[in-house]
Amino acid sequence: MTEYVLTLGGPIDSDGAQEFTRFVSLDVTEGSSSMGSWTGTLPYTDDFGDEIYSDIWIYYDGDLIFRGELESYEADYESAQTTISGRGVLVELDRNVTTVEYNETTVYDALVDFWADLDYDALILPPNRELYDSVFLSDRDHCSLWAWNPATSIQTEGVTVERNRLVFEEANIVLDDEEPDSGDQLQTIQTDEPTDWIAMLVVTDEPTDWLRGGMKNLDPNSTDEIVEEVWTTVEHERPQRYHYFYFEFGSDQYGLFRPMLENGEPIEVIRTEVLAPDKAGFVAIDEAEIEGTTFEILQELHDLGSYNFAIRDYDAKAVDTSPVGTVNIEPDWRITSSTRSKDLTDYANSVTVTGARLDDGSSYTATSEHQEEIDLMAERGLGDDGVIEKYEKSLDLETEAEVESRADRLLKESITERDESGALEIVPQMVMPGYSYNVSAWGDAFPYGGQIGQNSLYFDGNSHIEFSYKFPQESDHPGGYWTFEYLIRPDGLDAMGDNEYYTIHEISGEDPSSWIRLYGDGSIEIHGGDPDWQGRSPLGIVDNDYRQRLSVIWGPSIETTRVLVNGQVEWETDAINNSIISPYELDVTNYVGNDPNGSSGFVGGVADVRIWTSSSNSKSQEWILEHAFDDLVRTEASLGTAGIYYRLNDSSDPSLAVNHGVAQSPETADGSAGTVVGAEYQDHVGELDEVQISLGSGETMSLDFDISGRIDTELILAQRDVRRNRRAL
Repeated sequence: MTEYVLTLGGPIDSDGAQEFTRFVSLDVTEGSSSMGSWTGTLPYTDDFGDEIYSDIWIYYDGDLIFRGELESYEADYESAQTTISGRGVLVELDRNVTTVEYNETTVYDALVDFWADLDYDALILPPNRELYDSVFLSDRDHCSLWAWNPATSIQTEGVTVERNRLVFEEANIVLDDEEPDSGDQLQTIQTDEPTDWIAMLVVTDEPTDWLRGGMKNLDPNSTDEIVEEVWTTVEHERPQRYHYFYFEFGSDQYGLFRPMLENGEPIEVIRTEVLAPDKAGFVAIDEAEIEGTTFEILQELHDLGSYNFAIRDYDAKAVDTSPVGTVNIEPDWRITSSTRSKDLTDYANSVTVTGARLDDGSSYTATSEHQEEIDLMAERGLGDDGVIEKYEKSLDLETEAEVESRADRLLKESITERDESGALEIVPQMVMPGYSYNVSAWGDAFPYGGQIGQNSLYFDGNSHIEFSYKFPQESDHPGGYWTFEYLIRPDGLDAMGDNEYYTIHEISGEDPSSWIRLYGDGSIEIHGGDPDWQGRSPLGIVDNDYRQRLSVIWGPSIETTRVLVNGQVEWETDAINNSIISPYELDVTNYVGNDPNGSSGFVGGVADVRIWTSSSNSKSQEWILEHAFDDLVRTEASLGTAGIYYRLNDSSDPSLAVNHGVAQSPETADGSAGTVVGAEYQDHVGELDEVQISLGSGETMSLDFDISGRIDTELILAQRDVRRNRRAL
């Protein structure tokens, strides 16, 4: 098994680095807010005496997956083996003792101050995103955030949007976009409530030494719309890809903003996150003194605020510190299997405690309940309207106060006994513990993570996505060359008759509808709204219970209509070269997953819906084959004439399918977002507690998740309302 390489004294291929590949065993464990550990067994050698405290790097298939130090070795002549071991790179923080004092501050501010004194570049997220939380990562997104008007293109010279990137073509450009003639600017950010605190995370494709970020606060009712302008510069000792800005304003009476950015060298921004926290959710520290090693103090500070931390980039010494429950971007992992377990043996959300018998024969009794947990269990149909009870009698409790206190403590203990966990086996790669990840492998739509991206929709036969859209009149997008694409995993085809069908897509208006249907025999029917414009493919081109990319090339300007599965042409016909209505007409409604009457609902998983329309050409078979299973935003493919691109990743509003295509909506401000009716996002989320790598595990690594949906600290009861961050989606 030569895919694993351990180097000692330097990274792989560096001068003086020793490389080891002939392992008897190799095990790595990495956890959240821990330094991790590693152990390796090699054929006998006695050459490690002078290498104690040397750095080690562990690679899989050429990619770095762990870094640490060699702390011990044992050479056993009799077994002809040598065992070497150590801990992760953060072990250096466990070798000096210090004391810190905090007064009248918050855990967030304490974390910022403490990490600032260490030789690490720490990205410290605020404890919530209650007032605003948006991610900008497609061509459309970048323009909506940075252009002078969210509905237009960027006018600043030297700044372009291409390949789903915001590109600064030269150094020292200030992106503060204005309308070329009037100098007008409109807000591109509107918080739920006025605030004086807003943050921005800019991620570049390559590391850079510094970026300068700015934010304007606007008041459209004022003669001078710009109320205040704040700039801050983020500098790094080692070039970084993640650049975090937070801006504080002099007034908390405004909620309209727009960002600015200045670069020191040509850069490409691949994503921007803008977030505004509710400061009432910051955990306060009135007075505290903490003594211990640097690492122990970090752990205690993070525990105080219910935070996790983990290494993001070993070589750049970059660390992420985030609130428990923060949902991170799903890595591009390849899942090979999954397991899941649930244990509510000792769980209760309503507890009753009875104390000792008093002289008059009575006893004090107290009942304590957790309403949020009761509501959660009621939603799942568990307990008696969600109530799951526990009873305890204690002869040691003689006063009413003692009984009530014990009931409160027992409730705290009991609600944390809702143990739900799972594990994914993936091909080895670096994955950060501490974050929560979408683990839709446990959903009904695409088992084992077969959907594109980190989410998908499950259709139950009574659900659909509904939308209408349009294009700017001067664009090339309206036209007769159409390409429709859907990632699907149908359920139940084998139980249907040959002439029973699911509606994949129907375009409905005043004229007869046009549609694409999937029949029980695996055939596809295309109908242009007229009996002369219809046809049905041979049977068996779509499989039941299997992930596949269905693509249909069709339209009034196309002579030969084609149906492709996974990029391969399965059927073509000259009989369907027209349609009575077009998908982008203002007076039509598109339905994905059902017909307007709800009588032919699709059952199964759907992800990554794409609709391309053009006056010049459709997508080629070569292009469809190349990008059949790509997330077009994350793989930098040009969206070109894609009016609709529903990645179906963002479940922050379960009633919407967010559009990353270029189309506009005639009715909503959501940019032709689709309305999700009945279909469910498969957002099973789990906090990644531990990463385990073992050489003998069949070339996989194990990710152990807590998927209880709870925070394992007493802080949850003190705060009453702990809400999750979401970084991805």
